[in-house]
Amino acid sequence: MVNGADAFRQKQVASTIARSPLVKTALYGRDANWGRILCATGYSGVEGVVPEKTNVSFIPTDGSKELKLLVNGEPENVDETRASEILAMEDLEISVSLGTGAGQEAVYYTCDFSHE
Repeated sequence: MVNGADAFRQKQVASTIARSPLVKTALYGRDANWGRILCATGYSGVEGVVPEKTNVSFIPTDGSKELKLLVNGEPENVDETRASEILAMEDLEISVSLGTGAGQEAVYYTCDFSHE
């Protein structure tokens, strides 16, 4: 069962990331900028977000392997060419794990700042 407070926290973080102009411009520019995603997570207003426990990945829609950008607050050595390929896809999933152990999930749809 989803705890109401946990569900709200997850939705608030997802909403803030999805509406962030900085995240949207990074996606449009095909820039795997995990810092903008982590920053949006921080200014979501949700208490208890610990950057050192946060994970950020891109999940491609073609079924290929996820691209880890940040693991337990530490940046990964990102293959920028692969990141650009994933960001060029029409759809992609940004996975953010707050490392709180709550196991809750929120899905939020958004778009980049492209002309389309």
